[in-house]
Amino acid sequence: MSVNPIADRYASAIFELATEQNQLDEIGQELKDIAHAIREYPDLAKLLAHPLVGQADKAETLLSLAAGATETTRNFIKVVVDKGRETALPDIALAYSIRLDARLKRAQAVATTATELDDDARAHLQQQLSSYLAQDVTLESRVDPTILGGVIIRVGDRLIDGSVKGRLRELAASLN
Repeated sequence: MSVNPIADRYASAIFELATEQNQLDEIGQELKDIAHAIREYPDLAKLLAHPLVGQADKAETLLSLAAGATETTRNFIKVVVDKGRETALPDIALAYSIRLDARLKRAQAVATTATELDDDARAHLQQQLSSYLAQDVTLESRVDPTILGGVIIRVGDRLIDGSVKGRLRELAASLN
């Protein structure tokens, strides 16, 4: 999954600080919560993007959202707003999360199937992916009846298409 280079630089800086302070998970969760609020409340996103809203007001709004956050996160928010990058906070949180998962050898996977996976099939697929990737995999499952059968797995930038729809598409392409 590619991330905007500016967000990646900011994520790298806060990740380094979080590592030094042994607060990787805590700061990651705080960034995730702020990003979630920005995504969930369009008015907040508009406020942060509005050129007529002052930096002080933007900082105050974000700091009130992060009232219980660590001092490191609160200072980071001030720096981000001072540099005019407050709209990049969701991307920064994503880049941080990607770094954290890589450090902890974790992966987020999404498995799309035509019907709901039962618990045994889900656990088996999760175990197989963990073994294949040599990482601890968290599996989210989705249902999409249009794939007809099989499974489509997305892990970061990787896509494994084992669906019937995908196989039919490959067959049609080979016949042309």
